[in-house]
Amino acid sequence: MLRTPSRTDFAGRSLQESRVAIADYDDTAGLRRKRNDTTHGCRPGDPARAAQAIITAVDSADTPFRLLLGSDAVKVVGDELQAQIEELQAWKETSLSTDVPE
Repeated sequence: MLRTPSRTDFAGRSLQESRVAIADYDDTAGLRRKRNDTTHGCRPGDPARAAQAIITAVDSADTPFRLLLGSDAVKVVGDELQAQIEELQAWKETSLSTDVPE
């Protein structure tokens, strides 16, 4: 399963309790803290809809091998598959040339 980042409260209230930044962590965990501050509430995924999609897939007579959740997941995998198809086509003759001649 590949999923889109969802609008949960992960970067909200749960991080509000630890608002005191420690200078020693500015280059590590501090970077994550800054990123969370800018992305909270902006993620495209709806966790309730994702949960329903998972239930639908599991209950399906034709359960998918890979379930993509969200528009960005579909784009990332689609782009990768397209790149693989293009590479397959570009190298098809070379690949086929390795068979034993009949």
